[in-house]
Amino acid sequence: MNEANSQNTNEMSEPTHGPGRPTKYSEQTITRICDALADGMPIKSACAVAGVGLSTLSDWRKADPELEARIDAAKEKLRQKCLQTFAKALDDNDWRAADALMKLVFPEYRQNAKVEVNANATASTGTLIDRITPEQIRELQELRRRALEGTRLVCARAQKLTCRDDDKVTPYT
Repeated sequence: MNEANSQNTNEMSEPTHGPGRPTKYSEQTITRICDALADGMPIKSACAVAGVGLSTLSDWRKADPELEARIDAAKEKLRQKCLQTFAKALDDNDWRAADALMKLVFPEYRQNAKVEVNANATASTGTLIDRITPEQIRELQELRRRALEGTRLVCARAQKLTCRDDDKVTPYT
């Protein structure tokens, strides 16, 4: 590593990399990532803010255990901010904050909480046809006949549809 590059990283241990373009690994880049994480950005967005790819950060995390600790500290900073905001909102009697905190702390208040229902169902033996009266069967048959007749009438009217000769449209059959 040359002297200029060493000063650029501000005494950070730079992960090794192969030939290619110079690394963007620097104190400034890491600080930008950590600040973005502490402000609530997802890791992918924090990488975009710092101008590095997610896979690049992943490589850096594997190579530098101190970086992992800094990222964890940034996430903890965000967690503390959120908890302070919750506490202030609860002190102000904000029901939305109370609802969110209940879901966070107590799994049974979460929307995707599993609810188990045990139910017993009984069914009478025999088929539907055994429980229907002959009069009901006749009524159902008459309703079916009327429905079929209505369908036939609609189809017949559609077939009788005529168009002007210049339209050259034939009826649907």
